[in-house]
Amino acid sequence: DRRTTLGFATNPLGAKLDYSAVEDGKFRVEVDFVWDVAVVRTKSGWTAEMRIPLTSLGLDPSAPPNAIGLNITRDHAKRNATYDWALMPAPYSPTAASLYGTLTGLASPAGGTERQGPVSVALIPFTTLGLSGGDEALERTGNLGMDLKLGAGAALHATLTTNTDFAQADVDDRVVNLDRFGLFLPEKRDFFLSDVEVFEIGRREVTQPLYTRLFGLAGGAPVPILAGAKVASRFDNGLRLGLLEVTTRPEGDTPWTSALAARLEYVGTESANWSVGTLVTHRQGERADDFNVVYGLDAGYRGPAPWLVELSAWASQTGAGAPDPETATGGTDTADAGSDTPAPAVVLKVLHRGELIRPWLDYAFLHPGFRADLGFVRRSDVHTLDGGVAIEPRIGAHGIETVATDVEAHVVAAGTRADLLDWRVQSSVGVQWDDGWNVTASAGYGRETVTDDFTVGRDTAILAGEYDSVTGGLWVFTPSTGTVYGTLGVEARGYYGGVLAGGAVTAGTKPATGVALDLDLDYRHAFFDNNEDVDTIATNARLALGITTAVGVDLYGGWSWLDDAASVHARLRYTYLPGSDIYFVYQLGVEVEGPDSGESTHVASHTGLLKITVRWDAL
Repeated sequence: DRRTTLGFATNPLGAKLDYSAVEDGKFRVEVDFVWDVAVVRTKSGWTAEMRIPLTSLGLDPSAPPNAIGLNITRDHAKRNATYDWALMPAPYSPTAASLYGTLTGLASPAGGTERQGPVSVALIPFTTLGLSGGDEALERTGNLGMDLKLGAGAALHATLTTNTDFAQADVDDRVVNLDRFGLFLPEKRDFFLSDVEVFEIGRREVTQPLYTRLFGLAGGAPVPILAGAKVASRFDNGLRLGLLEVTTRPEGDTPWTSALAARLEYVGTESANWSVGTLVTHRQGERADDFNVVYGLDAGYRGPAPWLVELSAWASQTGAGAPDPETATGGTDTADAGSDTPAPAVVLKVLHRGELIRPWLDYAFLHPGFRADLGFVRRSDVHTLDGGVAIEPRIGAHGIETVATDVEAHVVAAGTRADLLDWRVQSSVGVQWDDGWNVTASAGYGRETVTDDFTVGRDTAILAGEYDSVTGGLWVFTPSTGTVYGTLGVEARGYYGGVLAGGAVTAGTKPATGVALDLDLDYRHAFFDNNEDVDTIATNARLALGITTAVGVDLYGGWSWLDDAASVHARLRYTYLPGSDIYFVYQLGVEVEGPDSGESTHVASHTGLLKITVRWDAL
């Protein structure tokens, strides 16, 4: 479709990585396609041969298309260079599918089509066994479930799941939020990651009507999923259909809940440069008046000219019996109780992807009653207008590759009264050297209106009012291709009548074959003249061990001083057959009581789990 990238990567050791991306940037790894690779090293270099079934590309092996988009890319670490078969000019990323080359001949005998019928059926039963508990005695846990994958050529892909388990999913990093509004955390569960491009609309991480992390989670805690279904269809005439439904069991104060999302889109067949579509989401609780519905239309133009334009218009309706909206991660409530009459929202994005100059503009209006229980809405009852221009000349002299200058402005007005609430102007300049070093400096000034009192840190009150803010920062990035690499940044800004200063450091190393270690540390200190100061420290460490191409170990440790919590996560994965895995997962959560409790430490959670999956291709 010239919009969606399915990527397959390897290195001289034969390691495998797969990923998907949509619209030149919405990037997700570990999609777990079924494919294989072989690598041989010689005196003059190395050669890789990949075997990618057409079904893994969503194509009908019995009737493959005459042509598909294709690009081949090599990253050369020593030269800090990337080589593309189809050139990806600035500012496009390697996942800009609209610029790929064309592979023809799949339908001919020389194309080597697979001997498989148009219908495919794969059963993936799984079982889990383990122990779980806290300071008390551990309890035995277990589960049986199954995923059923159905395919009808390129036209239909469906996944059905029951007693769904996500024990093998990666854990989130420890983060600290000192803002009034919530944080966006990425989806990491494979059931929701597959075919996600069908549902991608809105302003990612700001205003999007569908945010799948809210399926099977409540207040950040897992809610058991009884069953789920996902359907994704792509027809030759440009029509796309997506359907996602998940039913969760009661857990604590959360009742039986049904979550549904339906998507219909038509993509222009001539270079796929335009699209129109509609999306409906529906959350339904046990009571008839406990519901939330979002529905709307969207349209987009994506080239081949450098212009990108996206427009969406939605409305929401909420039942009188709906509970309070989910509080966004680490922030205050971002929506009112909702309205049983249509509450509108409009989002517009315009971007010119020029090689030298790239202006952009974002506008959004969200009615105070707009509420998306299955989406992510950072802020409602506002008009927001963001605009700016990026200028990035390629120097090509004195060891300097580019100098990037960004100037942008941000304005927020009340949605109903149109009173000016916030405004900010800022600029940054970054110098990129040929060897991979980068230094970026930024500065800005603005004003923010706090409409309601809120707290930050452990118990520091921020009162309603207007607050001016001057910001400044400096960041240094080392080349990412060396044995040791990292970043260092320091910044300071006005912070609700005080000053927030601090910095962050990341470091990584690949000391040996199959070993990668990444560390990060973030520290902030808020100074106030007439208020209690705030300190935050968050650190994360990840160690990846590639024992063989089929066996890998991932270790994670994280700690947050403000949350008084630390966690450890270990995962061993053995892929004994394509699509079939054995996982061993260990998780440890530790909480530290405050000074009033004598700084005591106790185990909040302690889990060891074995999960076995078997893929059987019935057809």
